Amino acid sequence: MSKEKTTVEQILTTKYPQLMGEVELLKSKSADWDIILSADFSQSVEEDINSLKELMYTLGFDEKNIEEDIDILVSHSKPNLAPKNITTNASDIKIEKPSWRIKNVLESKSIHLLAGEPKTGKSFLTTYIGACISSGKSCFGELQEKGKVLYFAGEDTAGYVVDRLVTQGADLNNIQILEQGQDIVLPNDFKKLAFEIATFKPKVVVIDTINHFLNGKTDTNNDKSLRLALKPLVLLAQYYSCSIILVSHLNKSQSTNPNHRINGSIGYYGLARLVWFFGVKPDSNERLLTLTANSYGKMPSYSFNFHQKQEDDTPEVIFNGETDEKAYEIELNAEEHTEEIKDIADDILDFIKTNGSPLKDGSLRVSSVELTQYLDTNNYKFNKAKKLLGDKVKALQIGGAWQYVANSEILEF
Repeated sequence: MSKEKTTVEQILTTKYPQLMGEVELLKSKSADWDIILSADFSQSVEEDINSLKELMYTLGFDEKNIEEDIDILVSHSKPNLAPKNITTNASDIKIEKPSWRIKNVLESKSIHLLAGEPKTGKSFLTTYIGACISSGKSCFGELQEKGKVLYFAGEDTAGYVVDRLVTQGADLNNIQILEQGQDIVLPNDFKKLAFEIATFKPKVVVIDTINHFLNGKTDTNNDKSLRLALKPLVLLAQYYSCSIILVSHLNKSQSTNPNHRINGSIGYYGLARLVWFFGVKPDSNERLLTLTANSYGKMPSYSFNFHQKQEDDTPEVIFNGETDEKAYEIELNAEEHTEEIKDIADDILDFIKTNGSPLKDGSLRVSSVELTQYLDTNNYKFNKAKKLLGDKVKALQIGGAWQYVANSEILEF
């Protein structure tokens, strides 16, 4: 029985997974590279070493150390060889200082986690960052070097994302968005993601939300499972010197530690270089962004407002500057508003009962404009009240306009 061959590509990308995108890029450019990559590794070392060396030169290996690098790959292909040391002397390691993409906000070569309740505007914040980077505008009060942005949106259509980017003044020529109808599932499609990054060379990559893109086998509540699925992202960020932003919702925990409020395993916290908590103040539409985990000590919090010129317009994100208030304290103090939220929920039901137009299934509907005008409250409280009502009231698009539809059960209240 013949032994199944192990290809050059398999050896390279298992030893150096961060090269997967560059390998795919070479294959897309020439069938000659595909032939070299699909060849048996052992046979290439013995019979076609020059082609292997040329491939490694092209992938960025140092020509002076090429023989040593090939020996490393050979050892990787034959794990039963005599053991070798896996540590190196500290004096041989180059010291690295933080390299900020946006000072105190985004670091190059790093994973970042942006967490907050649903409907607080996390996606608007990421499009604000993307717009500023793509156009070289001021972001968090500092002028940015113009660069490219890669955006994977799991909960919004590409059209919605583009609308938000345009509102923030983005240069759309510098932004790539996951095509409508396409999807990636991690870690299965890591090769696809790596290929996009290798092709486009973005400064910032946004994955919103990260849980949307994980496969069903990844247990997001298990630290080991989560790290195995997402560790390749760390390697990509380091190799391409890009900042990767993972967006996440919060869980239902009542913990006073904000990092324990992140939806899923604490492994998210462990993978990220910086963890941001985003929240809306209940007495206004002001947003707060607070760093809850980093390696550099105390960092500032930031304040934003979402400004709409007209009610149906996409909000523009306005940066207000630094603040002493903390985003995670909003949720910790939420009990103060519990009764008010209940009253708003009751007002929603009363308004729909009184003013709703009947549908064929017995449910009632009112326009979103009429309801929000009647309530005269801010988005934070309105969204909390909708969450409290659960399935009793849903937002649906009917005839091209948003409507709030209450099922027939509310008639029994």
